[in-house]
Amino acid sequence: MGTGYPQGAKVSVVTTCYNAGPLVVHSLNSLKQQSLAEFELVIVDDGSTDETIKIIEGVLGDFPSSPHVKIIRSVRVGRAKALNVGIANSVAPLITILDADDVLHPDYLKLVADYLEKNATIAVASAKPVVWSEQLPLWGGRKTE
Repeated sequence: MGTGYPQGAKVSVVTTCYNAGPLVVHSLNSLKQQSLAEFELVIVDDGSTDETIKIIEGVLGDFPSSPHVKIIRSVRVGRAKALNVGIANSVAPLITILDADDVLHPDYLKLVADYLEKNATIAVASAKPVVWSEQLPLWGGRKTE
């Protein structure tokens, strides 16, 4: 990760979790592989009753300890309100949502940030989802963990 967080962050990645358990590991590991280092991660735990927080903290132990990672614990409010909490606690000019059971291509943040910076009239960008499984290599054999 780069320096100057969170002020230097180009993208805020907002993730909400509710009993996401082991699924969130893949999500967070995909962030470690990002070619864009200037991002902040805002995780909102939406009242999980399983080991989600413990798992997240274990995975985040590999991230540099800095203010660019925020974990917000909430009572169960539902995904929409949890996303609003995450967005309200974001500081970067661009926001992307990463569901706890999704992964990002290693160049996703860089490609989207570069595109939106060059095309100021565009306010929203989306990506085509790819279905994957443990048996299929991701991104042409480049693993996310």
